[in-house]
Amino acid sequence: MENMVDKFQKYKGKNVLITGHTGFKGSWLSQILKYLGANVYGYSLNTNNSQYNFLDKIDEKKNDILNKNELKKYVDKVQPDIIFHLAAQSLVIESYLNPSETYLSNVIGTLNVLDVFSKSNSNSLVVVTTDKVYENNENGKPFVETDRLGGNDMYSSSKACCEILTQSYVNSFLNINEYGVKHSKLVSTVRAGNVIGGGDWNKNRLFTDLFKSVEKNEPLILRNPNSTRPWQHVLDCLDAYIELGVKLMDKKTEYASSWNIAPPIESNISVLDLIKKCKSAWNKVEYKLENNSKFYESQTLMLDNSKFKSEFSWEPKLNIDESINKTIIWYKNFLDYNKIITIDQIKEYYS
Repeated sequence: MENMVDKFQKYKGKNVLITGHTGFKGSWLSQILKYLGANVYGYSLNTNNSQYNFLDKIDEKKNDILNKNELKKYVDKVQPDIIFHLAAQSLVIESYLNPSETYLSNVIGTLNVLDVFSKSNSNSLVVVTTDKVYENNENGKPFVETDRLGGNDMYSSSKACCEILTQSYVNSFLNINEYGVKHSKLVSTVRAGNVIGGGDWNKNRLFTDLFKSVEKNEPLILRNPNSTRPWQHVLDCLDAYIELGVKLMDKKTEYASSWNIAPPIESNISVLDLIKKCKSAWNKVEYKLENNSKFYESQTLMLDNSKFKSEFSWEPKLNIDESINKTIIWYKNFLDYNKIITIDQIKEYYS
C-alpha cells in the first residue's frame, strides 16, 4: 500500500511523455499513468490499429522517432518530467522481412530519443528493450543483467544494440560520475519478458492470433509449441516500469541501471501449455500444431528478476493463471459485448 500511495503522489500532475503510446504496452501505460494523475503525452506513428481505440484522449504527436526535429519540437513543447521510450519495431518475424527498417527504428530511433532527451529539460528516461537482448545459448538458465548481450535474429540483435547504444551514450555524455555537476539526467533500461494482456493486435502475436481464430471459429496454428517464455501480464510489467520511474524522478542515481522485469519462475511455460490453459479458460479456443516455422526463434527464454525484486521490494501480483484469465476476460468482453475493460482491470489491479 505504501508503494501505491507513493506512485499516486509522485505522478500526480507530472508531465509524462510516452514514445510508442499507440502500441500494446504504450496504450496500457498511458491509461495507468492517467489513472495515477499524470499529464500524459504521446509521440507515435500514425496507426489504424484498434487497440488505440481504448485510449482516453491525450495530447499527442503523430510522427516517427526518426524525425528528430519533430521529436525535439514536441519534447520542448511538453517539457516532460520523465520519458518512457517504447517506440520500436517489436516483432521478430517482421525483423526478418524488413531488417533495415527494424534497425533504423530500434537503434537510430533510440539514438534520436537519447539525443533529444540530453538537450531537454527532462531529467528521467526509461528505455524499454526486451528479454531477447541476451546471447542465448539455450542452456535453460535464467539470464541476469550482467550476462552477455547478443541476438540470433534481427529483432534481438537490434535490441541488444539499443542496450549497448544507451550504455555508451550515457558513458559519453551523461556519465553518472558527473551527475549533479555537469548534468542532472538519469537513464535506465528495462528488459521484460513476453507480455500478455487484452488489446494486443500486433500481427504474429500469440493472443492476437488466438482472438482472431476464435472470432473466425478456426483452430489456432501453433508455430513453435515447445518454445518456453516468461509470460507476464502487462499490468505487472508496467507497474515495474512505473516503480522505476519514481526512483529516477526522485534523483536516486543508484537506480540508473539495467533491469530485468520478469514473472515468477513458475510462469515460464511452453506455448502449448499456455494455450491449454487458455482453452480451459475459454472453451471456444481450438488449436493445432505445425512445427514448420521458417524463421528462427529462441527455444527457451528465462529472466532472473531477483535484482529488481530485491532493490524495489517488489513482487508481481499476478501468477500465470491469473494473467491468462485476465487476458481471456478482456478479449471475451471485446468479442461478445464490444466492451473494452482496460480501465476496469487497472482499477482492480490497483485497488
